[in-house]
Amino acid sequence: DLLMSQKISPELQDLRDALLRSRTSVYHLLVEPSTKMTLAEEGLIASLYQFVGSLEDTRKYRQASSRVVFIDRVVNENLPFVERSVFYNVGSEAILNAVKYSGVDYKEDGEIKVILSESNGRFSLTIADNGWGFEYDEDNHDFTAYGINSMKEQLARLDDSASLDIKSAIGAGTKVIISWKSLPIKDHLTD
Repeated sequence: DLLMSQKISPELQDLRDALLRSRTSVYHLLVEPSTKMTLAEEGLIASLYQFVGSLEDTRKYRQASSRVVFIDRVVNENLPFVERSVFYNVGSEAILNAVKYSGVDYKEDGEIKVILSESNGRFSLTIADNGWGFEYDEDNHDFTAYGINSMKEQLARLDDSASLDIKSAIGAGTKVIISWKSLPIKDHLTD
C-alpha cells in the first residue's frame, strides 16, 4: 500500500480513486450470463439467491453464506431491467460485505436476512445481520470503505429517489437499507 502510506499528489489520488471505483464497475460488467438471464426473467430476489448460492460454493465463504435467510414478502417485482441491475449490484455488494465481515459464522444464532418489501411504489431491499457490527459515521470524511462507496456510486446512476441507509454498532450488527421509488416500466424508454 505504497499509495496509502505516503503523501501523494492530487493527480495520483484522483487516479487511485478512479481505479478503485472502476473495480466494481468492471466486476459487474463480467457478471455471468446466467445471472443476467435470471435477473431479466425471474427478478431481483431470485438473482440474489443465485448469488448467495455461488458464495456457498466457495470454501472461504461457505459457512457465513449458509446463514443468509431470504424473508419472502411477496413483492411484485415489476421493475425495469436497469433498476433490477443496479439493485442487484448494490444488494450483492451488501450481502458480500455481510458474509465477509459480519462474523455471523462465529455466532451460534448468527444470520444475515435479505428482505425485499414494497409500499406505495417505494421498494426497500434490506440486508441485516446480527454480527459484530462496526463504527459507521457517514459524516466522517476520513472513513474509507470501498464497498459502501461503490454502492453509493451505483445508486447515483438512478434518479434522486434512490437512497442508502446504513445503521451499525459494534456488537449490534449491521443493517443496510436500499430504497427507491420505481417508475412504471412504460415510463422508461428502453431497458
